[in-house]
Amino acid sequence: MQQAKLFYDSVDNHAYALLIIQPKRFSPMLWKCRKEVIAKMTLLLSSCLSKEERIFVIEDEFHVFLRATHPLDIMNWIAIADDTIEQYQFFHIAIGICFLRDSIDYETAVRQARFALHHNNERFLYTTSYEFFHKQDIQQYLASETWERYLPQALKNGQFQIYLQPKVDTQTKQIKGAEALLRLVQDAQEIPLSDFLPYANQNAFIRILDLFVLEQSCRLLQYCIDHHLPLLPISVNISFHSFQDGAYYLEESKKIIQQFQIPSTYIEFELSEDITLSSSHSLFSFLNQLQTAGHRIALDDFGSGYASLAILSELPIDIIKLDQSFFRKGCSNKQRIVLQHLISLLKELHYHIVAEGVETKAVVDFLTEWKVDMIQGFYFYQPLSTHDYLNLLSHQNTNSTNDDPMI
Repeated sequence: MQQAKLFYDSVDNHAYALLIIQPKRFSPMLWKCRKEVIAKMTLLLSSCLSKEERIFVIEDEFHVFLRATHPLDIMNWIAIADDTIEQYQFFHIAIGICFLRDSIDYETAVRQARFALHHNNERFLYTTSYEFFHKQDIQQYLASETWERYLPQALKNGQFQIYLQPKVDTQTKQIKGAEALLRLVQDAQEIPLSDFLPYANQNAFIRILDLFVLEQSCRLLQYCIDHHLPLLPISVNISFHSFQDGAYYLEESKKIIQQFQIPSTYIEFELSEDITLSSSHSLFSFLNQLQTAGHRIALDDFGSGYASLAILSELPIDIIKLDQSFFRKGCSNKQRIVLQHLISLLKELHYHIVAEGVETKAVVDFLTEWKVDMIQGFYFYQPLSTHDYLNLLSHQNTNSTNDDPMI
């Protein structure tokens, strides 16, 4: 970073643009040869630069100072760089671009280029893509800066919490598990997830929050053990950023679970559909390590979009969560037919089935009739604070049978 700043201070900024470049789909399987890959890509990108231009490698990013005053200059360079990289069968790249002519300091230029990079709508696709930072982005950029400072401080101040949404057995109507959901509270008011989650994803702070949710879930399970409450599985979500940094996430999650001495069968991991679009080999390896450690894996929001039936035969998954879009408007005759066939298929493949977003008795009756394993939704329970969830478990414990899982 220091060398890049020295270069920035030594040139006429009005003649340059800063490009921040990240390889797309940097698969966990390549981490062992990461240094070699980065070095090769540095050579390839450097071959596309003039003697007045520079490239600096900062962690897994390439910071390129390009002599350019017009978007067309940059677009022409990107086309050349993309062809150069593609000849060697490397990945495509995502690029955030900031012109330096507005006399901004180096740190601000980096943040603005990163802002453009993370607001590139095609940054997860398999083609090279780029986005410019525009003056009209200033307000959104300032909001992003504010959240970037606020979120770590909120975590330090204990403003983040987990809520638990119970999963109910369709036959016994007993709670048999829960999903841990992230909440942010300020001045006794809950901040909507949609307000802060995009910014947590934007700078990958979501990776820290993923581990926070896991730690709090383990802490809750430890409390259940210590106070002889029903020990029921809790599922936690894995974000795309945590999967991208898979080796780190697997190691840290293992440490947390071992620290609280939680049996692995009581921690389940839920995948979002954007993860299932990743490289099948690296994803299989990631999931296989979780299963080998004794965890069950759920595919979240099945049926909501990109998740396809092909996934069912390809990935090591234990639980399918049917998306709430199946049930949002009740069950029409056509929906019933689709669900009946889908449920039959999933049962034949020996998947555990959870229906989420269920809000009406008619849907509950249908799912009960077709012996879906569990229901998660407002019909039974909204997400509960840990205090309310523990009270609920205590009540269930008082009225439990000998079949309830107890410690």
